[in-house]
This record gives sequence, structure tokens and C-alpha cells, in this order.
Amino acid sequence: MTPDQSAAFQEGERHLVLREGPKNVSEIGASIREKIGNVSHHLKVLRKSGLVEAQREGRYVRYQLAPGAYIPSKTGSVDDLDIGCCRIELPKAK
Repeated sequence: MTPDQSAAFQEGERHLVLREGPKNVSEIGASIREKIGNVSHHLKVLRKSGLVEAQREGRYVRYQLAPGAYIPSKTGSVDDLDIGCCRIELPKAK
């Protein structure tokens, strides 16, 4: 596991809000009840690790999980997060 991957994993499950699709920092902050500055920092770590991608849309930047990083399960109670060196099982989104 690279240092970037380790740091991203330590960010906890904050990135899981992106399972629902692309969002900007304000939308993510509102979803997880976190300050925009903290969300921005977490997104930087996740972007650096390759788990999250960013795309500018006008004044905003929309963030989404990188293709292949999040693997939804069609059956069962867990999804997978592929961080390159391994897959981490995540509780199914409710």
C-alpha cells in the first residue's frame, strides 16, 4: 500500500457519499454534515490516491469516484473499494 493509498484509507468512509454520483464540495459537506474546508482537504487526499476524480463545471468542481475504484455488489451486503493493492469490503449503501 502506497502512502497516498494509506492516507486515503484513513479518511474513513467519507468518500462513500460519492456512491450516489458526482457532487460538488457543498453537496458533499451537506450530505455528511461536515465543514467545506474539511471536505476539501479529504477530497484532495482521495484525489491524490486515485480514488476520486474531479471535473470543473463552471464555477464548481464535481467529484466522483474513479472508474473501477468502487465496485457495487449485485448480491450480498457488501460493496468493494479497490485501492490498487487490495479490495476493502464496505457495508452496502442503505
